[in-house]
Amino acid sequence: MNPPASNLKTVPQDVGSAALEVLLSRRSNASLSLPVPSQDELNVIFDTAMRAADHDRMRPWSFHVLRGPAIEKLWTLYEAAMKRRDPNVDPAKLQGGKIKLMKAPMIIAVGCKIQPGMIMEIEQLFSSAAGAMNIMNAIHALGYAGKWVTGENMYDPEVNKAFGYTAPDRLVGIIYVGTATAEPPAMPTPNYQDFVKEWTGPVA
Repeated sequence: MNPPASNLKTVPQDVGSAALEVLLSRRSNASLSLPVPSQDELNVIFDTAMRAADHDRMRPWSFHVLRGPAIEKLWTLYEAAMKRRDPNVDPAKLQGGKIKLMKAPMIIAVGCKIQPGMIMEIEQLFSSAAGAMNIMNAIHALGYAGKWVTGENMYDPEVNKAFGYTAPDRLVGIIYVGTATAEPPAMPTPNYQDFVKEWTGPVA
């Protein structure tokens, strides 16, 4: 008996090879400047985020685009958060943080709107993180560069509140976006064989 005909389309080999090249050549890069993705390119970037793994179609992800004055306002929030955590914070640490943040010509903040239901909170966070990774890959595929950043400020309640998040909703990271001005430091790719095992049953 012949197997039933498949409705699935085969990805052309050249398209598949190009997609793999994008994945294998992506590296995080915070050395960025203008230009940034156009609105049409952002539309494509966010469309890729919609393809992230999503348990039970919860669609918990949420994205915010920051430019210019909005990035300055984000630094104001960060500075206040750092001073709340440590009233004696080193001014050099504040200045260094400001320089790093203000170098980003565009920022995409990624959040997660936790929805009650059968899907656990952590799995909804995974979906939002998967959306962020799709954004990172799409940015690279379009010829731009980016870096996904987290840290204490990302988890600060007042910073989250400024984006409209109150627990359990939260930010999961911000992505610096722009055109690379320098190659990131050389870093050898880990050998996947050091991280992969064939599982054949419970560990003794």
